[in-house]
Amino acid sequence: MRSKLKLRLRSRNKITQTNQQMKIDRSKLQDDLILKMYRKELVTTYEESNQSSLDVNN
Repeated sequence: MRSKLKLRLRSRNKITQTNQQMKIDRSKLQDDLILKMYRKELVTTYEESNQSSLDVNN
């Protein structure tokens, strides 16, 4: 029982840490150049993930 509780608390800590890192700066979203660069980065990341040869059946 204690080990389950420890694992639960550890995973909860990890989740809260990742949520804190994902804060968006609204002032940067107003700048068109930064927004274009961000979108371009997202597209390349998306394309790389689609091109990877990951297969669920393997």
